[in-house]
Amino acid sequence: MQSYRLPSALHASAIVRTAFACDRPAYVVHKGDAERGGLLLKVNRFAKGVWLLERAVDFDGNAVWRPLGADDQSEAAADERVAKRRQMDSDLWIVEVEDRDASFEPDAPVERL
Repeated sequence: MQSYRLPSALHASAIVRTAFACDRPAYVVHKGDAERGGLLLKVNRFAKGVWLLERAVDFDGNAVWRPLGADDQSEAAADERVAKRRQMDSDLWIVEVEDRDASFEPDAPVERL
């Protein structure tokens, strides 16, 4: 079975629109390649820390989000990870969601290793 991957620009836009529909401000803070760029999701949960996720595909071809670092890292630590990823991948998209009540759920399962 062949899986279909949304273009990165469309996926980023969908995350922003969905977050705003749930009263969570969200922004594309860096645009990459519109079709095939990677996607990082930075969920700022303020007092509970930052949750940084990367879009990926599991061994069965299903879309998943993989955590980058701890679920409750500081904003400075998350920003440092994002900066390192951007140095390695200039096509990367970065979406930030402000989630004061820490209830945001991404559009695919979070893979725990």
